[in-house]
Amino acid sequence: MPIPDSLKTGWKQFGAEPSVLIDERGRIVLNEFPWAPPNDVVPDAVIGTEVGTLPHWQFIPATKNGAPGRVWASVQLLYTP
Repeated sequence: MPIPDSLKTGWKQFGAEPSVLIDERGRIVLNEFPWAPPNDVVPDAVIGTEVGTLPHWQFIPATKNGAPGRVWASVQLLYTP
């Protein structure tokens, strides 16, 4: 996900590993980002921009006994200004 030029100053590279709930269709339906102090590492607008893209991410659904099901997973994100 490209970060707008206006948000690329005043912070360094940062990694995050949010938990996401992937539904039976392979779509993220819930997410939980790790807590960080406001504007301490990455501007809130950068995180907000990324969170806004999550509903568009597509995964292969998890299966159990051949049937698709929901599953919690962690995704690794690396933010680079």
